[in-house]
Amino acid sequence: MYLSQTLDGAIAEALGVPNLYGFDPSRRLPLTMVAIDAHLDVVIDFTDAALRKTLELTLSALTSVDWRNENAAGREAITQSLGRAAFEVGAQGIIVPSAVRRSIINLNVFPANLSGASHLSIQRARQLPRPPSRKGR
Repeated sequence: MYLSQTLDGAIAEALGVPNLYGFDPSRRLPLTMVAIDAHLDVVIDFTDAALRKTLELTLSALTSVDWRNENAAGREAITQSLGRAAFEVGAQGIIVPSAVRRSIINLNVFPANLSGASHLSIQRARQLPRPPSRKGR
């Protein structure tokens, strides 16, 4: 699950990422966005400069990698390696800078690793419009 810390960030991600890969962002419209409260016990923060220094990892390495090209060449992108490793050690999420704009900070959640007091909840979920009934189809 891919979350952004701000509304501006969520919009930039939703419309900017397709643009990075040559897709028409308008094909993503209309968008439904919700605010989600995330209560996680184990999160790895890759925006932390001290952690990146320990890992010998730069912001540029996190934000400029083209995972599609890496995969096409038979390699796992560094961002995929970091996410996989975090998941495998039981992290419930990772905090990462956006590839769209470094000032955007995202939280990637690993739902399969949620346990204990950790949970996600949609704010004002009862106020969301309900999908139309599928009766008769």
